[in-house]
Amino acid sequence: MSAYAGVFALTMGIPVWAIVFFALIIGIGIPFVIADRASGLFFNFSYSGMVGDICLLTVVLVGIAVIQRGASLPAWLANGTTQAIWLVLCIVVGILLVTISTPWPTATWPDRYHNCVVVPLFLFFTPLAVLATLYNGNRVEVVVSLLLIATWGGLVVYDFRDGRINQPGRLERLFDIKLVNGRFEKI
Repeated sequence: MSAYAGVFALTMGIPVWAIVFFALIIGIGIPFVIADRASGLFFNFSYSGMVGDICLLTVVLVGIAVIQRGASLPAWLANGTTQAIWLVLCIVVGILLVTISTPWPTATWPDRYHNCVVVPLFLFFTPLAVLATLYNGNRVEVVVSLLLIATWGGLVVYDFRDGRINQPGRLERLFDIKLVNGRFEKI
């Protein structure tokens, strides 16, 4: 077992309310402003993008609660170098998502932000938090974390099957509005 380094050392000194506040700004506040500026309409049809993000944030908060109790972690997990390598890989995933899989119309700026910023943050923090919980959490913390991850996974599958991932396309299909010159207009 090892002393804390990297993100674990950082979370030891930050109150949970501050973590929640910054997570809400990063995950909800900034996309709202981007959507308002880019298209004049904030929308998020994906359950995985709203409810799923709340599930993952809760998993991270459970892990932080476990870490803040001072539980010891294996050296490989608490190591700052390991976490730095993991962070770089998560950033690469975000860059790939935003350049390869996200459509480029202006209306998708919030999606691009989510894929480039929020997804890598969750990809970085969630596995570390889950591992901390698996190593030192109580039974309730472990079960809740695993159920929340399963819920998020189910929501992702549902969103893809229901066409909720292509949000501008869904707006057009459901409400007959389309992005024209950077603003939504009735078709």
